[in-house]
Amino acid sequence: MNWDTFTNLNIHWHPTIGDPTPAGWLTVGLYLFSALLALVITLNSHKVFFDEQNRQKAFWFIASLVLLFLSVNKQLDLQTLFTELARAVAIEQGWYKERKIIQKLFILGIFVLSIILSIYLIYFFRKSLKYNLVAILGISLVLTFVIIRATSFHASDVLINYRLFNLKMNWILECSGIVLIIINEISLLSRFKTNTAEIPTS
Repeated sequence: MNWDTFTNLNIHWHPTIGDPTPAGWLTVGLYLFSALLALVITLNSHKVFFDEQNRQKAFWFIASLVLLFLSVNKQLDLQTLFTELARAVAIEQGWYKERKIIQKLFILGIFVLSIILSIYLIYFFRKSLKYNLVAILGISLVLTFVIIRATSFHASDVLINYRLFNLKMNWILECSGIVLIIINEISLLSRFKTNTAEIPTS
């Protein structure tokens, strides 16, 4: 597909505030707060971690960038743009009727990749897993949710729009992942305060 064909695709997405509700802005706030904490940990990694400092610094720096991107994505709704592009390409290339099968394979692939990524991160940080295991689980949960949401598959839409105690399941799932990350970050920052307090003064 050439560029001229791409620009002629019928894309309905346009930049706007995707979720102006209190829950939406709260989620954005949680993302930004978590990104800020991750950056603080990155800048103070030498005071927080006793071993594998370079790996930990890289992990939390990347985490801060991912969380910052997700905070922007929450309101720009870039996954809808992805869905629109996929739909338009499927129609243009003639495989739109088979989209259900492709969506199922895509979701299955995401689950498999998420499991592989989690296992890899756990193995990579195995010597200092106590520092970021909860954050790894939280990031995996958030990314899995965001990507599956982008498929707009009927079964996933039913799940994430289900209400529990008058709260949408999508908000519960997404915020649960962010809260796990924040819990991990606060735990690390408490170590920083403790380590600083233990430094003898002259």
